[in-house]
Amino acid sequence: MTLLKGFSTVLMVSLLGLSAQAQNVCFMQDVQVETIAGTNVSQAQQKILQGDYSTAYTKGLSEDQILERILSRIKIYPTSSNPLSDEDLAVEIYRASKAFGLDPFVMAAKIETESDFIVKVNNKNGTGLTQMTSIAVEEMTYQYEKKDVGGIFHGLSSRFYENKSELSQWMSWAKQRVNSYSQKKQILSKNYKYSLSAGASVLKFYLARNGGNYGKALASYNGGGTAGYSKSVMGLAHEIDMGCAIPENVLSVLEISCAMSDSQEGCDSMAHEILGTRPAGKEI
Repeated sequence: MTLLKGFSTVLMVSLLGLSAQAQNVCFMQDVQVETIAGTNVSQAQQKILQGDYSTAYTKGLSEDQILERILSRIKIYPTSSNPLSDEDLAVEIYRASKAFGLDPFVMAAKIETESDFIVKVNNKNGTGLTQMTSIAVEEMTYQYEKKDVGGIFHGLSSRFYENKSELSQWMSWAKQRVNSYSQKKQILSKNYKYSLSAGASVLKFYLARNGGNYGKALASYNGGGTAGYSKSVMGLAHEIDMGCAIPENVLSVLEISCAMSDSQEGCDSMAHEILGTRPAGKEI
């Protein structure tokens, strides 16, 4: 997981003596999670599952503006190993978010926090772009199996998987019970669309279970962790909303550093040292 520290981050690049972001409002504001009205009862949960919660941050922005801001975050990281371009990944994150009625900036912030936008990240606990755990995959499977909730998720999934064959394959995998969910989740580091739709499904379910409250939903996604995790993700979503991007001169340093490194791991390490961020998979 990667996150600009404390949302009052000053980018310190000793190589150039840069601190260009020190006075940037994007990195200095403390963001408080707002509660979205909703009643945490069964009927209300289904209403939220089917509802559109995609404009918590993106209200008033055009599709092109949203994609541009997501792309600016993706380009911070060394994603050359991904099976799709940064531009296409931004589109897929946007499509998955809109299909499941989630805010694209919250989804992008969660992915950045979890995996640095790197598709093949496979840590001890989480797998893929959205770092799904075995427990999360099992819970998703249980929900997709249900007649009522599963039907809702089928409808949401059909907005993302427009090809009927792809939709059928996804639904079959999503509700398939297995002996080892640790093995089932391994496909998520290979199939980025499954990782996006699985992560979106679980986040939307937790959003419904928590009455439409993104902060509580993110805490649930993180295994019921502390409010710090939720605040971190929501703060990062705010940075994306503000259009915060790493300056071109800092990006140039990143490119030079990666060129000097003889491995992807070395490149990642240099990038995190320059940006003052945490490598994917580190606990908050």
